[in-house]
Amino acid sequence: MVNELQEQGPLISVRGYVEQTPIQVRQFYQEAKGLELFEIEDEVFEAEVLFAGQKFRSYVKAQAQCETGSVLIVFVGPGETGDLPSVGGG
Repeated sequence: MVNELQEQGPLISVRGYVEQTPIQVRQFYQEAKGLELFEIEDEVFEAEVLFAGQKFRSYVKAQAQCETGSVLIVFVGPGETGDLPSVGGG
């Protein structure tokens, strides 16, 4: 379920809820075909993935909301954008 969608310069940000744990979200992106994974961080209650696919680069963060669901925060930008958040906040 998408709760918020915003354009922020060259980026699009999406905030929502998904019926998956952060680990399941991370596994989804790790197993997806056609993605180039750059960084992954998994802290059980929070997972982050930075990846590229086709013409876009994306950052996904899943934060546990309950035992079976997560708040999902996604940023999508063009190609080599340096405007995306970094994994681990570094």
